[in-house]
Amino acid sequence: MNARRSWSCLGLSIFLLAACSGEDFLHDPGDADAPGADGDAETEEESGDDGLALLEYVNPFIATGGYGQWGVGSDLPGATAPFGLVKLSPDTQREDGTASLFQHCSGYFYDDPAITGFVHTHVVGTGAPDYGSVLAMPVLAAPDPPTREADWRARKKADTETAAPGYYRVELETGVVAELTASTRVGAHRYTFPADALGARCLIVDVEHGLGLVKDGAIAADAARAAFSGFTHNIGPLSAGTGGYAAYFYGELAAPADRLSFVGRDIAGDGLRCENRACKAIFCYDTAERIEAQIGVSYVSIEGAKRNLEAETKGKTFEEIRAGTERAWADVLKVFRAEGGTDDERTIFYTALYHAFMMPTIESDVDGRYFGFDLQPHAATWGRYYSDFSLWDTYRTQHPLLTVFYPDFQREMTYALMAMAKEGGYFPKWPIANGESNTMVGQPAEVVVADAYLKGIDFPAEEAFDLLMLTAKQDPPKGSGYLGRGGAEAYLELGWIPANEYGGSVSVTQELSVADEALCAFAAALDREAEKEIFCASRYNYKNLWHSELQFFLGRNRDGTFANVNDFDPTRLATYFPGQSGPYVEGDAWQYLWFAPHDAQGLMELMGGKEAFVSRLTEFFALSATEEEEVQATGDPELIGAARQYFWFGNEPGIHTPYLFSAAGRADLACEHVRWVRRSFFKNTPDGLAGNDDAGTLSAWYVWSALGLYPIPGTEIYYLACPLFARVETAVGVEAKPLLVVAEGPLGDGSAPTQILWNGEALPAPVLTWTQLKKGGELKFVMEKRE
Repeated sequence: MNARRSWSCLGLSIFLLAACSGEDFLHDPGDADAPGADGDAETEEESGDDGLALLEYVNPFIATGGYGQWGVGSDLPGATAPFGLVKLSPDTQREDGTASLFQHCSGYFYDDPAITGFVHTHVVGTGAPDYGSVLAMPVLAAPDPPTREADWRARKKADTETAAPGYYRVELETGVVAELTASTRVGAHRYTFPADALGARCLIVDVEHGLGLVKDGAIAADAARAAFSGFTHNIGPLSAGTGGYAAYFYGELAAPADRLSFVGRDIAGDGLRCENRACKAIFCYDTAERIEAQIGVSYVSIEGAKRNLEAETKGKTFEEIRAGTERAWADVLKVFRAEGGTDDERTIFYTALYHAFMMPTIESDVDGRYFGFDLQPHAATWGRYYSDFSLWDTYRTQHPLLTVFYPDFQREMTYALMAMAKEGGYFPKWPIANGESNTMVGQPAEVVVADAYLKGIDFPAEEAFDLLMLTAKQDPPKGSGYLGRGGAEAYLELGWIPANEYGGSVSVTQELSVADEALCAFAAALDREAEKEIFCASRYNYKNLWHSELQFFLGRNRDGTFANVNDFDPTRLATYFPGQSGPYVEGDAWQYLWFAPHDAQGLMELMGGKEAFVSRLTEFFALSATEEEEVQATGDPELIGAARQYFWFGNEPGIHTPYLFSAAGRADLACEHVRWVRRSFFKNTPDGLAGNDDAGTLSAWYVWSALGLYPIPGTEIYYLACPLFARVETAVGVEAKPLLVVAEGPLGDGSAPTQILWNGEALPAPVLTWTQLKKGGELKFVMEKRE
């Protein structure tokens, strides 16, 4: 299960297409008729102009900048289709030619002046970089083309960057205008050179570039200098634990180049091949004013990359490819029809929805083939295969968004997670490419899979439940490559993760309690009585860490004693990675005080009842507002981009906290604080997000909150606050039942709901259940100005 495939395959022939045979690195196992092939699915159902007007409300530059270490959005402005394998976007550098780790996780940082190239694969919104494969860069050769990234990088001309869904444009200091578009698996390039430019016009294709270590690579061209192919083996910070991944590519130029040269060792005698990780192919034209290219990418084989190009873009113009991707984005955006609000609010809303469709990544080819966690090729018979799941983040908002409003996508993703579990042995925490990164804590796949089933999505639920049980009751064996829950046996035996044996013990105990709520409901739905008994009890394990005198959750040792009582400081922040100590994961005791979203009533009981709970929650947000005002007043980018001691919207464990007011029956206070979050931490600017978007998690929070709802995944509960817009039309569930969300009365500062009605009947509390929501109907917020 841990055997890694060979990362080297020499003896390339033309295109590298027949470079190896048998069970080797470049072997292509399938054909275009394989089960699960989705062909050109993204453009099969053209929607005309329906929804296209909503594209005007997407600003891809939102969250592409930011401050300090933790205040960077890490989104990217480049061209991609929904969940596209290809995310064709510029990678940038600072003035001194460097790129800081935390500001370049997606390869791009808005304030950077220079572009090193236009790159096909990226992660989006994350706090760690990876991918960055297959760079293309237009250059002027006067008299010779540059051969190093440091030499060919070019400054952006001020105020020339533009971006829209499926399109990016920039003018470089060289005078070259770069335009990018993309289908799901193919990047399309259009580079226009100044008519009076001296020297040849060239396109560099580089396999050495990556947002990590490039271990191997190769590139070859045909004798006509019109097509090329190759591979690159990258090892990034996320994918390092499984040896990285291979990205294969096949490209075609709109016109044959006049000259071709290579940079790198091991260049073949015929001048058509280069076989090492430093390889660069340089295609030059003597007089052409424009170079156009299409580059298909695959994680299976070069033949797969070629078929992807042939199926999705071959024979299409740049504008036709762009139009097809615009239609795909319009189909995503038109699921929500919002009326009211300001232009900025509509832009933030639809951009947030756009960002929620960046990851996970479609990683199957057009014929359905993908490379599995067992390092073997497989066919996705259910549709498309995905990877790059930031599950510790996305289980909270993004997957619930897909489950309710885009269930077909969530169905495919659930099948993909099951495939990982079957082929790799266990459900992953944070899968990337064809391996498990073991990033973050808990076992969030339990919540995602259970919630999908509970919300009516069809997949082999009994099989999925059995696979989840492989890590729910015990940790995977050492050497398996999986961490599982991290202390599963101790957790079930003691009722908590022991602080003297495991790092992040408080946070992990709370995360597992949330997961156990989902497993309890999943087991009950499947009539699995033994497991139901276990998990319906253990979902309350978080209570075992409550220190009644200090009134916080503290770490607890195996012998039952509390850890760190004498020097306890609830504002002491901790960052946690597996193997490190400390009771909290990316947070402090104040932030984790509220982390039992599945059992808000239990939290209230611990704090002395509803009134005491509301009082303390109000105190928490008052401290948060004061902290935020003081930090912003400094104007110091490092402080603005630093972690917070109280409410920290830039990190996931606390993003549900404003809705706990609704759990206590105070929709007015929930509305006030949700509105504060929307106003304080979302802007229509490159620094318009308070922290890493984390694969669309924060963006999905905004979408939910604009509707006035918030999901508690793995449960029936949706908390209600107040909407952003006067009216939103959408549809819910697998049956796509119409849902209308309306606000009657003022929505500005100082307004609050005095009554919330579901299908004309007043709700007794600001809570809606899935049993109600799945039938569709009208959710009305009656708003009034408060004194």
